[in-house]
Amino acid sequence: MNDIITTMFNKTFLEELFKPHELYSKKTLRTVFDRLAHASIMRLNQASMDKMYTPVSSGEFQLIRQTLLIFFQDMQIRVSIFLKDKVQNSNGRFVLPISGPVPHGTHTPGLIRMFSCNGEEVKRL
Repeated sequence: MNDIITTMFNKTFLEELFKPHELYSKKTLRTVFDRLAHASIMRLNQASMDKMYTPVSSGEFQLIRQTLLIFFQDMQIRVSIFLKDKVQNSNGRFVLPISGPVPHGTHTPGLIRMFSCNGEEVKRL
């Protein structure tokens, strides 16, 4: 256990992990887990590793993602690196830029519209 914890909190490992980059692919994430699991004298065979990191379909992956987002949606935990980079406000909320490209058919974030029961817009914030 000590070997795994030492590897997880290794300065080089953490710097690489938190360096801004694209989201890890499934294959890359599997490699990260594989390296962590094999950081100690304990070794996992392929079957055991597969049990720890079982393959999921895209739909199951999205369901897991959505479940995690729902679980964490009301938590506003401040993270010092995000505060330092001004990605997060001091109240724990993330800063959403209101400029730049957005997906086709969508509007830039930041506008809140309220509608009446019959569908008419009654207020803009």
